[in-house]
Amino acid sequence: MSKINGTSLIVKLGGVVIGSSTSCTLNLNQDLPSVANKGSQGWDEVIPGAKDWSVDCDGLVDFADTLNMGDLASGLIAGTEYVLEFTTSTVGHDYLYGNVLIASISATADTEQPVTFSASFKGNGILNKGTVTASA
Repeated sequence: MSKINGTSLIVKLGGVVIGSSTSCTLNLNQDLPSVANKGSQGWDEVIPGAKDWSVDCDGLVDFADTLNMGDLASGLIAGTEYVLEFTTSTVGHDYLYGNVLIASISATADTEQPVTFSASFKGNGILNKGTVTASA
């Protein structure tokens, strides 16, 4: 598989692309509880623990987008759970997906600059892997 241009990576909520996004980040974490004991000879030992994941997305505010910052704010207020896809639209590429809740949204409006937004989504359960079978 060839390298992926960052412009090709998109975030979808409920099958709809978050409009006017400029960047996205996938975060995967795993707790590593210590199991050090007297036999560890002073060295820490760990085991795999709970895992979690989240996605951050930045973009330009455009209320004409099909899924825009206003829609995200409404979803946060309502506590709506979405299926999030971290994907490309290229058939055959792998993508990641799972249920999320919107953890935070912020908007920035600097003088003589485009209005931007940042949104964070917290995974609610397992992160799954699939293969793109049709164009977005």
